[in-house]
Amino acid sequence: MKRNVHNRFLKFACMAAALTTLLGACKLDSLGDPIIVPDVDREFYIDLWENLYPESRELVFQMETIQAQDCENATISYNLNRTGNTVKLSLNAISTPQDCQPGPAQIFASAPAGRLNGGLYTMKLDLKNTVFNEGQLTVTGDAYHLDMNTEHGFTIRHKSLFRIPEQTYWGYVVYETPEQETAVTDFIQDLQDISIQHDFLAGYYGHFTVESDKRVSIHTENLDGVDHQSFLFKYDGSGAAIRQ
Repeated sequence: MKRNVHNRFLKFACMAAALTTLLGACKLDSLGDPIIVPDVDREFYIDLWENLYPESRELVFQMETIQAQDCENATISYNLNRTGNTVKLSLNAISTPQDCQPGPAQIFASAPAGRLNGGLYTMKLDLKNTVFNEGQLTVTGDAYHLDMNTEHGFTIRHKSLFRIPEQTYWGYVVYETPEQETAVTDFIQDLQDISIQHDFLAGYYGHFTVESDKRVSIHTENLDGVDHQSFLFKYDGSGAAIRQ
């Protein structure tokens, strides 16, 4: 009996010694300096847009400086590359020309990505070859969705862009008097009477936004402070018939 107890004690002592040796090899107070991720100033807005052509469409990344620049004619230097299912947009610098036209002014640029087939794309957004972001761009027949893991150096204005359905017409009519407003209302009703019933989902379509209450906001600076009515409808006839 004593021999068994003695053997168990020796086994326990050996295990304790081994455990002490392992713990002694771990220096918990010297794991190295902490990795610090610095805060990066947001320098650019990024937005989604779709150019519409008679026979095709293409996704466009719109860029705008967040801070006003000293020269109105400054430009944004960028590169956009597509390799397989990877789209990489690199913003390199804000270039100031020698013949600077004094600002201040926001600077804009557009980077066409071309026609993208439906599917998933790896999206990379780089800033001055120093800051790197990665995420996923989803393309469907109805929308583009941008989901970035990080947004260092950028602010993304719209992460989803609905694609405008075929045979869609939109616009606005300006009026100045109550009589003109009545005429505009009648005109838009006439358009609705010949349109196809279609439920446009609320959201951002680039050229316009459908609000949650189904109001349509046309994206143009010309309407600031101007009385107008917007319209949006689908039509399967000829454009010539509408213009009449």
